[in-house]
Amino acid sequence: MEEEDGNSSVYSDEYNEEAKLKAEKAAMRGWAVKQLTVKEVKGLEKGFKVIDADGSDSIDEDELFNLMKLLKIKKYLRHLNQDQS
Repeated sequence: MEEEDGNSSVYSDEYNEEAKLKAEKAAMRGWAVKQLTVKEVKGLEKGFKVIDADGSDSIDEDELFNLMKLLKIKKYLRHLNQDQS
C-alpha cells in the first residue's frame, strides 16, 4: 500500500471546491436561461467580465468593493439629475 504524502487531501479539497463552483455556475446559468432573454443574459455576462478585473471567473472582495463604489456614484449622479429636472 502506498503512503500518502499529505497533499492528496488538499488536492481533493481543491478539486471538490472547484467542482462545486462549476455546478453552482451551471445552475445559475440554467436559471438565467429560463428566466431572462438572451440579450439580458449576454448583458449580465458582459457586466460580470467588467467587474471581474483579474479574469478569475469569480468576484473577490476588492472587485465587489469597487462595484459598490461605482454603483453608489451612479445612484448619486441619478439623484443629482432628478434634482435638476
